[in-house]
Amino acid sequence: MTCGEIDKHLGDAIDGSLPRSIHKEFFDHLNLCPPCRNSYEFELLGKSIVRAKVPRASVPQSLYAAIADQIRRERTATDKRFMERFLPSPVVALGIAVLAVVLLFAPPQFSQKPDPHPPTNDIIGQSLRNFTLIQSGELKPSFISCYPEGVLAYFRESGVRFVVNIMPMENCDWYGAISSEHNGVKLAHVLYKVDDHMTYVYQMETEALKEGSPLQLPAAARVALEQSGWYTDPEHPDHTVVLWTTNGTLCAAVSSMKKDRLLALLTHP
Repeated sequence: MTCGEIDKHLGDAIDGSLPRSIHKEFFDHLNLCPPCRNSYEFELLGKSIVRAKVPRASVPQSLYAAIADQIRRERTATDKRFMERFLPSPVVALGIAVLAVVLLFAPPQFSQKPDPHPPTNDIIGQSLRNFTLIQSGELKPSFISCYPEGVLAYFRESGVRFVVNIMPMENCDWYGAISSEHNGVKLAHVLYKVDDHMTYVYQMETEALKEGSPLQLPAAARVALEQSGWYTDPEHPDHTVVLWTTNGTLCAAVSSMKKDRLLALLTHP
């Protein structure tokens, strides 16, 4: 696939409507071509900013189709020349993108306003509450990227010293990241936007989960993790809740996906 073909399909990729027949070829090209990868990440960032700041309004399907068709027909090489003029190198473009994310998505506070049901020190309870805040838009990522490597770099810069586990997911629109602390315990929060589903993974160093720790797990979860390294919580029918330990890190995932699909993604080599 050429750079011109990438530019032609860029809008579809950003909208999540890229034909599956060219999906792999498209993203393989981005992995090898920094200018095209930069254009994709810049436009994805712009769309994320608009979604965060402008409420969505429903329009007739016929109007949506007409607008989308007009946009596609009017996309020309002018867009790319504009990017090349004002963003002369991938490094500069990435710097601007990161700066925009940092300015617009300030480091979040997990308890920004009084909660009628204050969260306890239970990790599963905190994970579910954070997931609800993410779905409502009250909690936003501090950093987003199309690639896991960018998220890992963010956590390193944020002072996270334990191993943050990020699974490269096929068809993942973007990866999000948040770094925080709870009573002195460093936490990493990873977001995955796959199709119409959001998956949130709360992560902490396993060693921090000990007697007297400010964060705790239910007894059933502790036993299952000690025996098999995995635990699925059956108490939340509206969400899939999966916990596992790997590389010295405890991970607690909450997702709108069905359990079988989420487990398939989490265990994919």
